[in-house]
Amino acid sequence: MKAMVKAVVGLVCCLALVKATSPNYVFIVIDDAGYNDVPYNNPEVIAPTIQGLAEGGVILEQAYFYMFCAPSRASMLSGRLPWHTVQQFPDSAQGYHGGLQLSYTLLPALLSRAGYRSYQYGKHHQGSYHRAYTPAGRGFDRTLGYLCMNKEDHWADPGVAPWATGCSAVDWWDTYTPPKTNQSGVHVADRIAQAAVEDIQTHPEGVPLYMHVAFYNIHEPIQEEQKYIDLYPNVTNTCRQTIMAMMSHVDAAIANITQALTTRGLMDNTVIVVITDNGGELNGGGGEPGRPGLTSCGNNCVESQPNMCLRGGKHGLYQGGVRGVALVNSRLLPAKVQGTHYAGLVHAADWYPTFAALAGVSTNNTGPVPVDGVNIWPALSGVPDTPEPHSDLLIMAGTPERQDLSSNGAIIMRNQTSGELWKLIIGRQMPDWWQHLPNNTRENGTDTCTPYCIYELMADPEERHNLAHTRQDIYAELSALYKQRTSVFVPADPPCKDCGSDRFCAAAAAYGGYTGPYGTLPDALKQYEVEMNE
Repeated sequence: MKAMVKAVVGLVCCLALVKATSPNYVFIVIDDAGYNDVPYNNPEVIAPTIQGLAEGGVILEQAYFYMFCAPSRASMLSGRLPWHTVQQFPDSAQGYHGGLQLSYTLLPALLSRAGYRSYQYGKHHQGSYHRAYTPAGRGFDRTLGYLCMNKEDHWADPGVAPWATGCSAVDWWDTYTPPKTNQSGVHVADRIAQAAVEDIQTHPEGVPLYMHVAFYNIHEPIQEEQKYIDLYPNVTNTCRQTIMAMMSHVDAAIANITQALTTRGLMDNTVIVVITDNGGELNGGGGEPGRPGLTSCGNNCVESQPNMCLRGGKHGLYQGGVRGVALVNSRLLPAKVQGTHYAGLVHAADWYPTFAALAGVSTNNTGPVPVDGVNIWPALSGVPDTPEPHSDLLIMAGTPERQDLSSNGAIIMRNQTSGELWKLIIGRQMPDWWQHLPNNTRENGTDTCTPYCIYELMADPEERHNLAHTRQDIYAELSALYKQRTSVFVPADPPCKDCGSDRFCAAAAAYGGYTGPYGTLPDALKQYEVEMNE
């Protein structure tokens, strides 16, 4: 009996030790942040918190994403490339009536196996018609944000859902229910930071923490409060000035979060990631300037050079759309790598296995296909003889119906001997131009990638020299790799049984004018019904 007691006590102590030493994670997503929108690439941007995190951390120079938001976010949460998540194909996900396949164990649910308490704020965009698809349904213990992004501005006032007719609703949800207080008129960035700070202050002692902080800044509409605009009196381009002000606002919100972590004494054991979800938007709308103290660009705003010298932007497969900004800051990183740049290939999907490995959790049997991401912590830590995380990355591939080389797609491949970085783009891309300051001029490209383009990115990071006609050997290698990487496709979940405008509007009325779950899972997904204690 005494031996059993000792064993039980030892097990309890062991679990307590794991909980006390497992790192905390604060994962910050800045929506649509371009290569030129962060202070470590552009010193004109006033964002001292982000700059400090970069100077004390590791900047990821070759971080890749999907060309728009939802697939990149699916990769962050599932560890799979966009090709393996239905979010790459909105039509296959029944538009807004579907979401990231329920067969995947997402990061918060995975980390819960190691005793983590998890929080989610801001943009979800991975499904919401049923509570099983909501952040709480996917494993987050506490959530506050918008489920499907029918946004009219940065204050979360009522907006018309893209799929609903005859009603409007406020897209703001608090874990299982509509928000308990009306915060209309409070900027979303401030609302997110306030919730994160409050949860850090009350987070249970000795329990590892995972926070997924998904800001709406600097996504369109391009609009900002005047006090942040005033930080840039010498920037004459109104759209560029407003974008920079939006970055300063989100930086202030991040500062509140990092200060709360410091006050709680959590920083020594915390990993902070600051990341975009795609390249910068080249054609952002300005929204309505009808608020006191608000500057708006008006409609058809062209954001000046969000991606520096990189070609294109969001919605296209040139580097300006898929090579994004990312940094990691942690005192757990060796001192020798703090304040450095890492040039190896990394992807948004890599954080899933990285966080799991640091927490001591296996990623086996977490979905219908194995994890595509790689644990990048050894590489970022400068462990000797650590290989580059990826020798190739499938960025995008066709459609479920067209998995051949006649469809839209892109893949990147590293030559392990020469170090060359080759890229294949299939199909016409828009935007396909370079945007130049200070006069906001557009330089159009002449190659259309119809049927394809080939670039060597180490010598040609701006994608100015299409080698499709001279490097057929590279095309043969890339096209074969492309077909290999797209050989396994994961279908969408079966469609919602009864989703439609009438159900959405009835649910919004029942929720007091807020967007929330409104449909019924098909029979094939009944195993994913979740019990939620309100």
